[in-house]
Amino acid sequence: MSKTPKRFIAGAVCPKCGEMDKLVMFRDENQTRRECVNCGYQDSLEDGFTQEIPTRVTAQPKIKSEDVQPLKFFRPPK
Repeated sequence: MSKTPKRFIAGAVCPKCGEMDKLVMFRDENQTRRECVNCGYQDSLEDGFTQEIPTRVTAQPKIKSEDVQPLKFFRPPK
């Protein structure tokens, strides 16, 4: 399995250095791993999920071409 991009975990606190918003999560081989960019702490998490967790970045709604309408600009009357 390929390595996924590293993504920050919002609001997470590093168990080693205690810094907030410094942990990144990624998937390497068959393990989900997290790493602190501040102190270098690393661990692997239980592989309880096989798919990426949907977020507002990864779970974009699919837009069909028939749903798209052109935007019309006009000048208001004077």
